[in-house]
Amino acid sequence: MSKTRSAFLSLYAALTPALASAKCGNVDYSWGADALASAHDYAVTMMLYIVYLCYAVAGIVVIVSALQIYIKMNTCLPGLHTLRCNFPHRE
Repeated sequence: MSKTRSAFLSLYAALTPALASAKCGNVDYSWGADALASAHDYAVTMMLYIVYLCYAVAGIVVIVSALQIYIKMNTCLPGLHTLRCNFPHRE
């Protein structure tokens, strides 16, 4: 690889995160306390959306896990010892 191409790729890799950073709402601090308050409100709103998204993902994981356990119980697969299956129980 040539030195100019390597230098170009290094410069590109260094500047890409700065170019791709998202503008998070109205964050112009030169307007004083009002702009700071609106930036705070925006950040809190985004945090609430992330919490709700985490709740939704957790709900899906719970449903999938419960279905897997239910299927294992009904098919008597190893790894889940129930009284309904004829596996030897450890005592």
